[in-house]
Amino acid sequence: MSNSRKAVENVKLVPKTAKTQTGTSAPDGTNITNPGELRQTIAALAYQYAERRNFEPGHEMEDWLNAESEVLAEQVALKGFPA
Repeated sequence: MSNSRKAVENVKLVPKTAKTQTGTSAPDGTNITNPGELRQTIAALAYQYAERRNFEPGHEMEDWLNAESEVLAEQVALKGFPA
């Protein structure tokens, strides 16, 4: 199983109702409690972007940065700051 698929499966295992230390959630509603989970959430979203393009090579960094930006913007929005 690829690391990206593991990340997708691991993200799905995080309870949506669990409270976190920071109160931060991923765009799909899962809670992020530590940097490892943050990385997994970004990886899962980047994987989804790649999947939508049928895994066309050469866009890996773009997918990661777009996913990272989206997840971090969601964190900021949840904390009440303008994105």
